[in-house]
Amino acid sequence: MTILHSLASTTLVITPLIFIVLLLIQLNVPLLNFFRTMAEIGNIDIELDPAISGNITYSVSNMPFDQLFDMVLTDNDLDKNIEGNSIRVFRKATEIERR
Repeated sequence: MTILHSLASTTLVITPLIFIVLLLIQLNVPLLNFFRTMAEIGNIDIELDPAISGNITYSVSNMPFDQLFDMVLTDNDLDKNIEGNSIRVFRKATEIERR
């Protein structure tokens, strides 16, 4: 097991194809900053819907990266499309409006 990234409140461990957030506690963080951090930690490209706004507070430990990502999406009425190493995050309402 190799430590990939370590911040004051975040340690990310990589095992084959699985990222695990060991400890992450953030209070009143803008959603844009959360996704920016996930992009850096996961070494992925994230394109955000300009309509995304708001703050979140979360505290997790021993959670896979993708589970944390999906939890934040669900809790904030967001969805995603994945293409290769790129994720497009959008408000579910925005996607419905496009149809």
